Amino acid sequence: MTSELEEQIEKLASKIAHYNSLYYKLGETSEISDAKYDALKESLSRLAPEHPLLQEVGTSIGAGSEKVTHEYSLASLDKAHNLEDVITWAEKTGELFVVQPKLDGLAISLSYENGFLVKGATRGDGKVGENITPQIMTLDEIPHKLSEPLTCNIRGEVFMKISTFKQFGNEFVNPRNAAAGSLKQKDHRITRERKLSFFAYDIRPWQGIETEKKEMELIQKLGLPAVPTETGKVEDLEKIYRQWEKERDSLDYEIDGLVIKESSKEKQGEMGSTAHHPRWAMAWKFPAEQGSSKIISIGWQVGRTGTVTPVANLEPVSISGATIKRSTLHNVEELERLGIGPGDEVMLERRGDVIPKVIEIIVSANKKIDIPEKCPNCETSLERDGPFLKCRNKDCSAQRKLQIIYWLNTVEIDYLGEKLVEKLFESELITDIPSIYTLRETQISQLERMGEKSAGRIIGNIQKTKEMHLSRFMAAVGIPRLGPEVSALICKEYPTIEELKNVETEDLMDIDGIGPEIAETLTSYMRKHSDYLDQILEHVTIIEEEISEAVLGSFCITGTMSTSRKELEKRIKKAGGSIKGFSKSIDYLVAGDNPGSKLTKAEEMGIRIIDEKELEKMIGGAEDVGQATLF
Repeated sequence: MTSELEEQIEKLASKIAHYNSLYYKLGETSEISDAKYDALKESLSRLAPEHPLLQEVGTSIGAGSEKVTHEYSLASLDKAHNLEDVITWAEKTGELFVVQPKLDGLAISLSYENGFLVKGATRGDGKVGENITPQIMTLDEIPHKLSEPLTCNIRGEVFMKISTFKQFGNEFVNPRNAAAGSLKQKDHRITRERKLSFFAYDIRPWQGIETEKKEMELIQKLGLPAVPTETGKVEDLEKIYRQWEKERDSLDYEIDGLVIKESSKEKQGEMGSTAHHPRWAMAWKFPAEQGSSKIISIGWQVGRTGTVTPVANLEPVSISGATIKRSTLHNVEELERLGIGPGDEVMLERRGDVIPKVIEIIVSANKKIDIPEKCPNCETSLERDGPFLKCRNKDCSAQRKLQIIYWLNTVEIDYLGEKLVEKLFESELITDIPSIYTLRETQISQLERMGEKSAGRIIGNIQKTKEMHLSRFMAAVGIPRLGPEVSALICKEYPTIEELKNVETEDLMDIDGIGPEIAETLTSYMRKHSDYLDQILEHVTIIEEEISEAVLGSFCITGTMSTSRKELEKRIKKAGGSIKGFSKSIDYLVAGDNPGSKLTKAEEMGIRIIDEKELEKMIGGAEDVGQATLF
């Protein structure tokens, strides 16, 4: 082998190893597109077909992490980018296939012994992964105990829903990055509050499972969410592909293609695998939703919570049917990492209604960007907060305007849209949330293109929101991460504004599903903005939530039970009880095996502790009474 060829192979291998490390070990966005990455591997394959990198799925795990050797290796999949390649492969493989979405998340392995979850691990290099058991235990969709006492290995994908991702603003580059970062958290309470999701797609060993369809049915029967699955013959594959491609933008999770598998487990076993991928499965990738453009300039945008975000102004380009003129650069750290500046030719990616993002520089103009020292809106000195720039001026007009818009959208005041808010704000008719409730019809009707009828309708809609539940009020004031679901969870345990003003961070963390980040954010906000909340409450009245009284009392379940937690909760509710997160307001703590810290806290708080047998007597007796009343 010539030295020139060796040098070329070394450069290719070095690039591939770098991108593998970014994607698999660090969980970061790739610096190049999938197509370019695949082209690099194809080039290496031509020059050195036996190169070890071509046999690797990912990369070894980081130093200091606990290693887990997979009982069953997690192989990669061979890829196809067009119908012709898929048909050629399918005709050689079989007659009946299953088709599943190829999730853009993180592959994990779950080990169950006699039905109990004992270990969770990342894919790693396919043979050795990283132990993430504490983090995996926080995912609601992964049961700690299966419905049957099986000893098995279940594989699947952890991901963050797009709707969840949007709640984090510019904190993460994309949902996959968010999921990867969440699984790395040493404080697994943070992982819990990130609300990750999971789909299972494989169970080992296969004994007794005849088809992929039967496998998915067993996964669901065991209590896990199975990845959506369709069955079809060779002639059906294109139709199924087109349908998924069409519906892709309406999904609440990201997919980048489909996985096609031979349906018969027996045939799968006969076909076997190469060192790199199974012969009985193929990944059919969607065309990349990408396009290139030139950065005209980089501006800075102030968010409602004071985060100052870099934004690229672009030469217009059409991607996925939309004309893209701007793209978020997420935060200062991302801007510095990419080294982006005006005049750069860049590659953009857009998926569904997620904000377009710059994924790589094609040609750099080598123009340096100066990081602003003052808020572009109010001239207040900016602070660096990790990867973010922050304007701490609570009177910053840009923040106040966005907070008004957020309030209007959350409490659902119709006909008062962003353009009208702009006019009202510029005219100083509204300056903050309380001022919305002092608006008069005559002030609105005098604005351009506004009549008395429209003005009256708007005032009427504002009046309708002068009474609201505490959970909606707290979600609407714009506290970071306190969306409607989290707000409802907290206000269920602390149903008055006075209680929320005085609650301690540790008390909030006792609520199941509330981690340290949300708890600290809320208590900090209540301390700093108590007066402002009182100003809003001069115009808005908090009304009690309509909560039906639980005849049997309220229960929190902790530890491992002999039956599934979902089934127990269902029976408790049917018997007249309610399910709550752990707090001092619950009536009973149901403690199973390995109950953890909740047991100690319940003892300290004087909460009545019962075991599963006592619970059975309570709900069993209530069920008997309920049945007797039917006759």
